[in-house]
Amino acid sequence: MEVHLEAEVDVPVEVLAGWERRLSEGMARLGLPEDTVLAVRIVDDRTIRELNAHHRDKDEATDVLSFPMYTEQEVVALREGHLPVEPGPLLLGDIVVSFETCRRQADSYGHGLDREFGFLLAHGLLHLTGLDHETSEDDLRMRAEQRRLLQSWGLEVPNS
Repeated sequence: MEVHLEAEVDVPVEVLAGWERRLSEGMARLGLPEDTVLAVRIVDDRTIRELNAHHRDKDEATDVLSFPMYTEQEVVALREGHLPVEPGPLLLGDIVVSFETCRRQADSYGHGLDREFGFLLAHGLLHLTGLDHETSEDDLRMRAEQRRLLQSWGLEVPNS
């Protein structure tokens, strides 16, 4: 597993510490091939707003965006060892996190910055594997997977 973590804004080193390893472990836990590559960009609200407007026609800042390379069906095939792509590293996609929004949400929800950052990364990673929350059934599945990832990363998970 290979994780490229790029902070385009000031992020405290203690927030960034260990996330390449945690994300690699999360990808392995999700059954992705060992040669999977993930890119994470940490940006400001202006940048994520521009991306959100361009890619989703929503002219507003958001907390996290995911840009998957594969559909859920293709990721399931990858997990089962069926490679519908050329041999070589598997480029899973990109996660973009607004650190400004992450910080505000951590303060608003009353939990640590590391916990909020972890939640956004888990949410983004699951979107890259094809999970979504468009229906109530999908939302329940997404929440359960998020809880499992957060727990595996040693982060607090609320009872709700």
